[in-house]
Amino acid sequence: MVMPRTKFKSLAIALPGCDQPVEPDQYTLSTSGIEFVTRQEFAQFQILELDLDVPAPSSVCSHFACSGVVVECAPLADGGTFRVTLLFLDLPDCARKHIDPGA
Repeated sequence: MVMPRTKFKSLAIALPGCDQPVEPDQYTLSTSGIEFVTRQEFAQFQILELDLDVPAPSSVCSHFACSGVVVECAPLADGGTFRVTLLFLDLPDCARKHIDPGA
């Protein structure tokens, strides 16, 4: 089953080991997970605690805390960044409705 995906103007992800939130230019967010590009490498199956600040279409920012598991962390051709695919483990229902109002 393909999950609906929503693109927002910006996204901030607080990750362990990072002083500043990651604000990826390229990401895909759905109710099942997120894929983004970062300079930080993560181990496959690593559990991450996430703080997501997701702007709503009305420009109101919503904050969600959840955990996720790294499904894949693939190096990109530039040699300095990684495409991280993460599956949400406990995304709150209110966050699901925010990401996909039809959920």
